[in-house]
Amino acid sequence: MIKSLTVSGLAVIGDVELDLDAGLTALTGETGTGKTMLLHAISLLRGQKADVARLAPGASEMSIEAVFELPPAAASPQLWQALGDMDAAVDGNELIVRRVVKAEGRASASVGGRAVPTTLLAEITDRLIAVHGQHSARLLAKTETHRRLLDAYAGAEHAALLDQCASAHKEFLQLTGAVEKAQATSQNDLLLLESMQALVLAADDLRATRGEDQILREQAIAAHELLAQRESLLQALGLLAGEGDETSNAAMLLAQAERILGQAGEIAASARELVRNSATHAREAASELLQLVGGDEEHAVETERIEQRRAALASVVRRFNASTLDDFLDRADAARTYLSASGQAADPDELQRLRDEADAHSHSLAALVSESRHAAALRLSAAVNVELSALGFTFAGFTVNTQPAARTAHGADLVDFQLATRPTAAAVSLAAGASGGEMSRVSLALTVVLSASEHMPAMIFDEVDAGIGGHTAHAVASKLADLAERTQVIVVTHLPQVASIASAQWVVSANPGGSTVTRVSDSGRVVEICRMMGTDPLDPAAVEVAYSLLSRASAAHMGSQTLLDSPL
Repeated sequence: MIKSLTVSGLAVIGDVELDLDAGLTALTGETGTGKTMLLHAISLLRGQKADVARLAPGASEMSIEAVFELPPAAASPQLWQALGDMDAAVDGNELIVRRVVKAEGRASASVGGRAVPTTLLAEITDRLIAVHGQHSARLLAKTETHRRLLDAYAGAEHAALLDQCASAHKEFLQLTGAVEKAQATSQNDLLLLESMQALVLAADDLRATRGEDQILREQAIAAHELLAQRESLLQALGLLAGEGDETSNAAMLLAQAERILGQAGEIAASARELVRNSATHAREAASELLQLVGGDEEHAVETERIEQRRAALASVVRRFNASTLDDFLDRADAARTYLSASGQAADPDELQRLRDEADAHSHSLAALVSESRHAAALRLSAAVNVELSALGFTFAGFTVNTQPAARTAHGADLVDFQLATRPTAAAVSLAAGASGGEMSRVSLALTVVLSASEHMPAMIFDEVDAGIGGHTAHAVASKLADLAERTQVIVVTHLPQVASIASAQWVVSANPGGSTVTRVSDSGRVVEICRMMGTDPLDPAAVEVAYSLLSRASAAHMGSQTLLDSPL
């Protein structure tokens, strides 16, 4: 679950700190007060692309930090494995996730104190937070979503079967392509084959790695810089202690000066001592320089090796008209793939036999997937209908329909979610359209059913109650509360029925200096419920209705809300 969420520098809401509880939390407030910005903060933690336009005016950066209470390792082994692989710091069972966006556009992310790319950030947080909104409901208008949800519900054995089906279909397509190439063999193909063989042979002889030319270039620059430094050191060494007559280096000149000053007697004793010290320093400096310029032979050999390797790489790149070494290696990889297929094409009859076997294998696996999907469709239909009944769709009929379709990597089924709003009505595909209220309830029912088979520590619902009201609103509220008994649920809502059943409520309010987010309880909740109903919180009748909603919710879920004393 999310234990706390700290936001700073975000447009509209500025700085906010939320200490969140388990169970159901409602986030309410007038339209335009900033609830969407809080959801944007969550989206940034889930790896969404950063947008500096979302910074608060004058802010140098915006930061979002969440403290998560992690589920047990047994419940989420893949999450704990990923955290272990990245050496993330976990304090007990608490994990800190942070995202920072600078005003100049730079962004960074960290998980457990470790800097991570946004792809890894998303991989981790996708196992910690699930967000469902009106967009999720709109996705139900696509049959591709229907297939994906059914496959997710079908379980681990079905997932393994899908992997086998995808691999078999891929092999079938590859062999089909190879057969077509074999049938179209021509003299041009033979010439191309020879050029591909030459390319692969050159790459094998070169044994280069991607980026090697750039690494060698940097090494060559460093070697030449070192050579220039060595020339300076050698020049200085020659001046200090070079071979020749007594006037050829500083050490000899200083020794000569010391002897001459010795002839001057005591009057030059101090100067003679200074010259002697200078001579000593000159010899010491020469000795140190001699050590620094040591290893001439090894340096020359290494420099020669670098230049020879660079020349070899450049020669091959020019020979094959490649733009860079990486371009040459990419062409060599493509040539290997081509030669692999061409090698099979050398025996068209054998290739056709392999293709037919792959076709039969792919077909049999697709049939097993269809059988598994059909069984899962019956279970999913029954489970969703139970939830829809609890959501006020007593006479609705939800059906997961599977029909034969062209074979793909996903099998050979068209999966279609269909809804009949009353017993006498024909079932209509959700892809053909449904009302906002119908789509919201189906989306929520599916979420409840699917969440039972996967452990998600926190679920966020963004106005999934759109288009509903009355008794249905009470049913949706009750279903969200039921869901919150097994996972943390945060819901952005405009429905007083949903807000009243929450165990905690936060209100986003607009102010001249920016919006504020405040936790309300007791009388504060009564006032907010009145506002949500569109009534005056000073009206005793309105207050009594708000109190009644809160008390009704409390009575239905005693574990999540303490009964209020009537304010009247």
